[in-house]
Amino acid sequence: MTMTVKTLRAAVVAALAAALTMALPSAAQARHTDVTKPFEAQHKDRCLSSITAGRLVFKATHPPEPVRVEVTGRLILNDPGYCHFLVPPTAEATFTAYSGRTVVDRERVTTTTGGVGFEFALGPDWLPYLPDAIDRVVLELCHGSSLGTGDSANCARPVTYTPYDFGPTG
Repeated sequence: MTMTVKTLRAAVVAALAAALTMALPSAAQARHTDVTKPFEAQHKDRCLSSITAGRLVFKATHPPEPVRVEVTGRLILNDPGYCHFLVPPTAEATFTAYSGRTVVDRERVTTTTGGVGFEFALGPDWLPYLPDAIDRVVLELCHGSSLGTGDSANCARPVTYTPYDFGPTG
């Protein structure tokens, strides 16, 4: 029995369509898994040093659930005590979540002595729309005084974390 070119072509197209249909569900499921990324930022100036470290969990969500990133970690300020003896210094870690160019959420953690543990979720509290994903979290670590917030002129270089395979940038 001989197959015509037309029949052969139809059989190949049907086989490709079946293979693609079977592959799509597994590709879609792979995008809906939690992605955990460790984070760390350090900042040293002429007198103080601080470090924050922990983990970001880019949560798998399914509409209509809002997207979110769970953040847990610790912020530590090392102050030798002789630089800022009148006004206690602070270390401030700012986590900003983005969807494209849109800021989805921002959280700040501050300590004036020793260290502090933290745990929170970044996600939309109220936006005119719900973003499909948080594609990056930017971490900035600054030093300031307890009389105000961190001094933007006294910050480490921001570090960006994404849910993708490549590491932090910054």
